Amino acid sequence: LQFFPDVVQALQEAIEKIPNANKEELISVLKDLANQNPNQEHLGVFNIKGLIAGLPDKHIDVLKEKLKVRKHEIEKAKSLQKPTVRNINGIQLLFEEFIKRSKWNRSKGKQAAKIHLRRFHSVIGDKEITSIIPRDLYRFAETLEEDFEAFNSTIMNHIATVSSFLSYSVRKGYIDYSRAVKISFKTYGKSASKRKLFTEELLFKLFAQDLPKDIRFLWSIFITTGMRLDEAAILSRDSVKTERGITYFDLTEAIVKNIGSARKLPIPNLLINYVNTFLADTNNNRFFSFPLNSDRKAQNAASKKSMRYIRNITSDKAHLTHSFRHSFKDAIRNQKISEDLNNFITGHAGGDVASNYGVGHSLEIRKDALNSLPHPYLKKLN
Repeated sequence: LQFFPDVVQALQEAIEKIPNANKEELISVLKDLANQNPNQEHLGVFNIKGLIAGLPDKHIDVLKEKLKVRKHEIEKAKSLQKPTVRNINGIQLLFEEFIKRSKWNRSKGKQAAKIHLRRFHSVIGDKEITSIIPRDLYRFAETLEEDFEAFNSTIMNHIATVSSFLSYSVRKGYIDYSRAVKISFKTYGKSASKRKLFTEELLFKLFAQDLPKDIRFLWSIFITTGMRLDEAAILSRDSVKTERGITYFDLTEAIVKNIGSARKLPIPNLLINYVNTFLADTNNNRFFSFPLNSDRKAQNAASKKSMRYIRNITSDKAHLTHSFRHSFKDAIRNQKISEDLNNFITGHAGGDVASNYGVGHSLEIRKDALNSLPHPYLKKLN
């Protein structure tokens, strides 16, 4: 084990400069650290192998992950030190043009495209658009698989963005044809792990915890209505409406996943008192205070908080917040409710916008279906 006192002092000086530093000053700090020629003080020899061998597997996984992150951050720091020379014929400038001129339905999609193209650029360099060959795309897929340990679905999303960029380049006359045509990437990346439902035993354990009020209510919405996380996390008093004496969550005007998701969900009897209490006792518009992102969505923040309490009970990676929805679907099938009505309630088919306001699936039918599901693990919410 070596100790480098000069480096420690240089780091301390660098840290003092960082809070108010601009990009050029940060680059200067990095260069100063890189030019250090430190004095070494030998402290001794230690058996690290024995220490690592005694660690539980989950701690070793965390250590590996930290080392991977460290490697990635070092590479980013090195890239900052390199002089930036923009190639006027390179793909980086075309990326910026593509991002600026393309139509984006959601800010999230635009940001994802920027990340995908930035990674593609980091792998193949600032080549000219006419010099891109299929091998560049394969190399990109290999890098995502090996360096990022990406799932196949993630790799396919990245390739789809690059393919869209190449198609844009064809439309603009920068190239004659897209290099992504008829290229298969099915063999790249890890297969997505299947999500598991929560068994009734697990549901009892999950709801038996001393849960925050918002998480208990959020989970109760999931398990009694089959609602998606992104739908439930942004519910507001404006979402609660009454029609023919039935109170329901109106998702027809929400930012929904697809047209089939635009539906009316009757509020089950188990939840109605909580909803009425909320409406009477608070002036807040939203049911939950999870922060909204640029797309006015809150699922990321809601999932992060939710997972803390799920992991108290199960460490199975296939058990996620989405597992509540799987459990709901299983429960509704066990009640021998038709697949057609099941799909309508869960927003997989039709929807109140696409199906003439639910012909054959009236609010009364939906409410009866939801109230028929047993939920013995639910405690009183208010």
